[in-house]
Amino acid sequence: MSSRDFSLKKITNTIPGLDFDCGDDEINEYFHSKIYEDEESGNCMAYFLFLKDDFIGFFTLSNSKLHLSIDGNKKSWPAVLLGQIGVQVEHQRNGYGSLMILLAKKLSFDLRSCSGCRILIIKTYKKHLYESFYEPQGFLPSNETDSYYDLFYDLNDWVSEKEEVIQNWDLDII
Repeated sequence: MSSRDFSLKKITNTIPGLDFDCGDDEINEYFHSKIYEDEESGNCMAYFLFLKDDFIGFFTLSNSKLHLSIDGNKKSWPAVLLGQIGVQVEHQRNGYGSLMILLAKKLSFDLRSCSGCRILIIKTYKKHLYESFYEPQGFLPSNETDSYYDLFYDLNDWVSEKEEVIQNWDLDII
C-alpha cells in the first residue's frame, strides 16, 4: 500500500452521509450531529482520511491557546487545537490514528509560517490514551486534573519528524 492510495479531504457539504463509528459515543455523536455545523460556522476545519474510497477516520483543527503556570506566573501561547479525532472501528490498530496525528502536525507546522503558532494541543479524558497513544507521539502534559489531561506538542520538534513523514505519506489535500 502506497501513500498514493490515501487522500485527505477537507469537509464539504459534498461528503455527507458517511457512516462512522469509532466505538466512542461522544466522538460518534460529534461526527453525526455537530461536525458540519462547526465547519460551516468557521469554528474548525475537519479533515477526512480515505484509503482509496474507504473512509478511515477524521480529525478537526481550530485555533486555541496553551495556558501554563511557570514559577507561579500564568502564561499563554497561541496554539492549534486538535479537537476531535476518530478512526472507524474496523480500521483501528492499523496506524491510521498515528497517521492522522502526523498529518495534523504537518498542517499545523505549515500554518505556523503564516500565523506564528508553534504549539499543537489536545485534551484527553482517558489517562490510558495519553500513556499509550499521545505520549509516544511526542505530546506532553501541560495540565492534569481529575477529569482530563491538557497535552501539547511543540511544532519545533516537527523538523526532526518531517523527512520520514513526507517520504512515507506524501498526501494531497483535496
